[in-house]
Amino acid sequence: MKSVSFVLTSSADRRDRIQVILRPLSRVTTGPACDRKTTSTYVVWGTHDGLRTGSSYRDWRFATSVLGYAANYFEIWNQLARGNWELYRAYLTIYAQDHVRGEAEFLALHCDPNEPATSAHSIYKQGPHLHIIKAEHPFPHAHLALNKGHLSHR
Repeated sequence: MKSVSFVLTSSADRRDRIQVILRPLSRVTTGPACDRKTTSTYVVWGTHDGLRTGSSYRDWRFATSVLGYAANYFEIWNQLARGNWELYRAYLTIYAQDHVRGEAEFLALHCDPNEPATSAHSIYKQGPHLHIIKAEHPFPHAHLALNKGHLSHR
């Protein structure tokens, strides 16, 4: 399978698009805050409520419209050539939050469009797939494909 690459427009445009995508989930009507971390080879876009909890984008959370649940969303883009990028990962995770028990992953929606075709689970991981974390074994580790058979149409 060939690599999926894009030409990213301005940083503000990508931030705005991520906020629009996540508005239905966010308690904030404009969507969660979105920041980027950049290195020489990749860019990470991560979301939060305005306060980044920790230095890692994986630790950032935004409140959902459902009380007791928070979410984390991030995208990782690898630089191919000047102005050309490939989406490496897009991950949305929903967390159940309890003042007594703390936070626990509940559900994850992942997409790894450039997972190597030689990878054991590439046929499932390259498209959007669910992980139902709170289910019993083996479901938390399963890649429940949402578009298997349609990857060639992207």
